Amino acid sequence: MRKSTKSERTKSQAKHLVGFLALALLGASSAAAQEAAVESWAQRVTEELCVVKGSAGLRSEMYEETPETEAIMELERQACWMLAKRDLKKLGEEIIDEHGLLFLDGGDILFGKEQQLAMFHDFLKVRGFFLSYEPVEAHVSASKDMAWAYGLYKFRMPKSEMEVGKYVSVWEKKSGQWKNVAEMRNPFQR
Repeated sequence: MRKSTKSERTKSQAKHLVGFLALALLGASSAAAQEAAVESWAQRVTEELCVVKGSAGLRSEMYEETPETEAIMELERQACWMLAKRDLKKLGEEIIDEHGLLFLDGGDILFGKEQQLAMFHDFLKVRGFFLSYEPVEAHVSASKDMAWAYGLYKFRMPKSEMEVGKYVSVWEKKSGQWKNVAEMRNPFQR
């Protein structure tokens, strides 16, 4: 029996992860499966900023902790803290790419850093607004110039229930600095 190569195992793991992400992003196929997923992930939500309890337990078999993946995870956490501290200037300078895309739940797309910062600015003006998230895992390309991460977020507007969801973000290394070039979020249930 032929032993599979690392490349073959990586491709197989990638297919499994793509399937997982499709399930996570598109929603479970049955109402019962979706309800179970919501319950499982909702138990991890706390009022603590930039923390989703037990997120490391959600990592796929494909995850490899390397200095590169940890750098992306740390950038994700820093971005969360920048929002928590309302430091949009730093968020714009250090995290969001000039032409970054933000795909919002409901179909809207924000084009570029200025539109994203304007949205965050408007949200931060709302008394009682809450947004927090934590990355679950990150992956960096072999060329070390592209990366993606996924994680959980929690969002609440005043006088509404906490929304729990998942997100995927794409990073590109430009002039030696990682920049968030695309991000997509959607809730577990409506």
